[in-house]
Amino acid sequence: MIQAILEMETHYGTDLNGTSARTAWFVLLAAQIAGTLGGLLLDALALMALIALLVGIIWFLAALWKCAGLYDGLPPKDAAWKPVRDREERDRHAKGTAHVPHPGDGALYGRQGAGLHPRGADRSV
Repeated sequence: MIQAILEMETHYGTDLNGTSARTAWFVLLAAQIAGTLGGLLLDALALMALIALLVGIIWFLAALWKCAGLYDGLPPKDAAWKPVRDREERDRHAKGTAHVPHPGDGALYGRQGAGLHPRGADRSV
C-alpha cells in the first residue's frame, strides 16, 4: 500500500504524504517486532520462573523426605539419649539395628544390681 502511494506521487507529480506514511509504517513494523520479541522474552522469563518454582518444590519435598527418613532412625523417645558419633552408627540407627541402651540394663550406669546410683554414689546402704 505504501509502495502504491509512492508510485502515485511519482506518477502524478504531487505530494500525497507518502514519505510520512512510509515512516509511520516502519514505526508500526518496529513496534510489532519489539512487541513480539518482548512477548517471547516475557514468555521465556515466565517459563524460567516456572522451572525455578518446580525445582524449588522438588528440592523442598526431597529435604522433607530426607528429614522424615532421619527422624524414623531416631531412638524411641523414652530411650536414653546417646550422641551418634560416626556415620556407621547413624546408619545402624536408621536401619533399626543399633543397640539403644536403657537405664535398667546397666549399660549407662555400670553393672546392673551393683547398687550404684545414676550419679555414681553408692545408695545401697
